[in-house]
Amino acid sequence: MSTKIRVTSGMVPVAVCVLLFQVTTLASQALPRVGVTSLLNTSDDPGSEVLADTISRAIALNLDLLGGYDVQSFPDSLRSTAPADLDAFAARNRRDNLVFGFIEKPDARTTVFRVALYDRGSGAITYENEWTISSVLEVFDTADLVVEAMLSQFSDERISFGELVISNDGTRGTYRVYVDDNYLGEDVTQTRILAGTYQIRVEQTRMFGTHTVREATILVPEDGIGRLPITIPGLTSEESERLVRFRSRLDTSPAASRQTVDFQSVVNEYITLARDMEEANYSRAINEQKEEIDQAFNAFVAWYSQSPAPETIPEAEVGTIQATTRSAGTVYLDDVVIKQVRAGDSFLLENVPPGSRQVHVRYPDGEEEIRIVTVTGGTRATASFNYELRPEPQYRVGGRGPAGGIIIHDKRGTAGGWRYVEVSPRDIANDRVSWTDAFDLARRYRQGGYSDWRLPSRSELQWMYAQRNRIPNIASARYWSMEENNRFTAWNLNFLTGQESSALKGLLSGRARVVRTF
Repeated sequence: MSTKIRVTSGMVPVAVCVLLFQVTTLASQALPRVGVTSLLNTSDDPGSEVLADTISRAIALNLDLLGGYDVQSFPDSLRSTAPADLDAFAARNRRDNLVFGFIEKPDARTTVFRVALYDRGSGAITYENEWTISSVLEVFDTADLVVEAMLSQFSDERISFGELVISNDGTRGTYRVYVDDNYLGEDVTQTRILAGTYQIRVEQTRMFGTHTVREATILVPEDGIGRLPITIPGLTSEESERLVRFRSRLDTSPAASRQTVDFQSVVNEYITLARDMEEANYSRAINEQKEEIDQAFNAFVAWYSQSPAPETIPEAEVGTIQATTRSAGTVYLDDVVIKQVRAGDSFLLENVPPGSRQVHVRYPDGEEEIRIVTVTGGTRATASFNYELRPEPQYRVGGRGPAGGIIIHDKRGTAGGWRYVEVSPRDIANDRVSWTDAFDLARRYRQGGYSDWRLPSRSELQWMYAQRNRIPNIASARYWSMEENNRFTAWNLNFLTGQESSALKGLLSGRARVVRTF
């Protein structure tokens, strides 16, 4: 039977290099068992060890993702290329084929590596080749050529390529791409692909689950370009209906009555909606709607607080509560919002049913005071609230934060428990590091008495880039994000060009600076 199988290469800036191969397999045929050993570093440069490991892992990854091979990686390098030694290693590890090679540096700028394939069936090296690279960025493209050349040892089919280009003319947002139901990657804009006809599907996980942005059959011609234009919607019809429905509950018109409002239900729906919108990295338009929703909800709370309570108990059977508060906050009576008060206010709660009543004031910093008051008909009870609210420090974008860093973002709200993003005043490593090391360094970083530092998200990297002229000692280099692209690569941002890309986690290709939210 004929099966389309995907091979994904290492990532390069902007484009994701992917090879799709048409191979013929038999369901009953055992998979070829391929062993990939680490390339032997014959140079005196310890940095070449990382490069050798990166190339070996890229080869193993591509062969593994192909799906037509039983691939096993070996951390050890083969120091002998004698057929007897190669055969012994293959037999000991039950491998049909071995990928091995060497890496050397004839000068400071040039790296040469040789890769070969040993076939145990024939007892000989059936393939070997040599590549010369002068930049770390060439590693991924060269690894593509290695895999392509090696696959030719297993298949006689002719391989030809084209480009798949995905362009979004809608709102900015995160999306996933599938080719013939095989996951290709996230936010792919350009990819190298086997010439042919494919079913391309672009999806997002949105407020109501999976949303298909577009699904189409695309022809990718040999040495040509197959184009798939997409339009990420600002709001889907379901999301629009949800927002319209919620806004209709925030009715503050003269015809609105507090007596018919289920206030706690409205609050609960707002909390759920705010959380969903806070996590909406799939659409910038959703985030733009959030500020409007916040304003409408605040106006609704103010209206509800000022509206008179319905008189359902005869006046002779109700009492009043006279209360004073030292600080501004929100007043609750039996867990129902009554009104907003200012510092030093004296206020009267009228038409309070008799019995033991709980009055409490919740303050902007999260603290609250609770008083239990006994109310009897026709009398006035009293309560006083003495908590002194500490003035909230005012921060501005570009200024110093509480931990001694620089404020790079102010979302002008506290949904999610934070308002500001603060970046550390210096890099947490003196040079480029791998993503894995950067993640560990961030976890252990301490500055200004705070331990909640972490690598930035992709959005936070963009905010860092926008404020780069205000951040001390920022380099014109790539900086790691905390977000992974897949199990092998993570996102970074080039602070020279502003371009986002992904790179292998083990590659020493990015600098690291940390952020915290408060």
